[in-house]
Amino acid sequence: CSPRPYPRRVREPEYPVGFTVRQVRSTGQIKWQGHTVFVAEALIGEPIALRQIAEDYWQVWFCHLKLGLLNTRRNKIERLD
Repeated sequence: CSPRPYPRRVREPEYPVGFTVRQVRSTGQIKWQGHTVFVAEALIGEPIALRQIAEDYWQVWFCHLKLGLLNTRRNKIERLD
């Protein structure tokens, strides 16, 4: 047993105003503008947030971690350079 106390349930992440939140489905995908976009199987059931930064690009966040950029023309999340 760990000497540190842990909560029974971890709080859901909170995102700033202006972010759009989506729940990752059991397939590791989100529904976005009528399409499904693969995010990650590791995030199944978790809320992620998106913030538009250009006409066709949205930053994708989980908690305080930037996961990548959603390219809406390709309906794909691209790696950060």
